[in-house]
Amino acid sequence: MTLAELGWGDAFEAHFGPYAKEGLEPGRVVCELRRNFYAVRTVSDEVLAECGGGFFHSARTPDQFPAIGDWVAVKTRVGGAMRADIHGVLPRMTKFSRRAAGSEEIEQIIAANVDTVFLVSGLDRNFNPRRIQRFLVAARASGAEAVIILNKADLCDDAEAVRDEVVTLVPGVPVLLTSYATRKGLKGLVTKYALPGRTLAFIGSSGVGKSSLINALVRDAELPTAEVRDKDSKGRHTTT
Repeated sequence: MTLAELGWGDAFEAHFGPYAKEGLEPGRVVCELRRNFYAVRTVSDEVLAECGGGFFHSARTPDQFPAIGDWVAVKTRVGGAMRADIHGVLPRMTKFSRRAAGSEEIEQIIAANVDTVFLVSGLDRNFNPRRIQRFLVAARASGAEAVIILNKADLCDDAEAVRDEVVTLVPGVPVLLTSYATRKGLKGLVTKYALPGRTLAFIGSSGVGKSSLINALVRDAELPTAEVRDKDSKGRHTTT
């Protein structure tokens, strides 16, 4: 993959200048494996990277450490089998965060540099307009573009009427109808949003169909899915 396909742009290029002079390489965090160990995708390969001792001297709080989606400056270890050290984190364009556990006011970054966040709600017994509004607040605070997906449209007798209701609740925000079962709306997600270099995130309560939508959009994704609970359509947290 090229850097552009990974989401690299002019803003990141400008911030990376000092690291480039040190002979470092840009990479993007794609998974946090365990504390201070990350899977980082570079233009040439995917490496296991960790924060070295020098990083700990400069990073004072948890939000300064890498998170999924971050662009980092790495140096591949000589003779190392796909191992690298992280020397810095580039400024984030957008970020999802929450307060870390404990009494201190510490910010914990959940994901960074997301371009579009899909707020997914199922049109079954678990449908809750208030929840959509709460998710929208978090999405807007992140700086990412928010799009509401009303999934499982095949389970609703009048999905279009429900969509119109949601549109009045969240003016200015795109509201889409989708169904994994009938494939309704999936092509539109691909042609308009799932574009090279764009980073997408799906949020919503368990059981709304986030994993099924991702499986439909991403080749060979194969995220596990399961049936929701019959009485209230709540999910079982199958995907973690």
